[in-house]
Amino acid sequence: MNSTHKPVAVVIGATSKWQSDGRNTKLAHGQELDDSDLPVGVRWGVGGAIAQKFAQEGFFVVLTTRTTSNAHYA
Repeated sequence: MNSTHKPVAVVIGATSKWQSDGRNTKLAHGQELDDSDLPVGVRWGVGGAIAQKFAQEGFFVVLTTRTTSNAHYA
């Protein structure tokens, strides 16, 4: 349990998200894309969607990554 007394959900691998200037975007579209019209929430992949769902259900959500280079500390 945590200080908020909410159940905890740990989502591993939720840091890899779609990127408008990412390698696969350039491969699929031949160029970078303008993502300014997309809400931040829809840019996340399956891990992000799972995390958002648990958060909506009242869980304290912890996102982590399988790769250290993907970790961004806030």
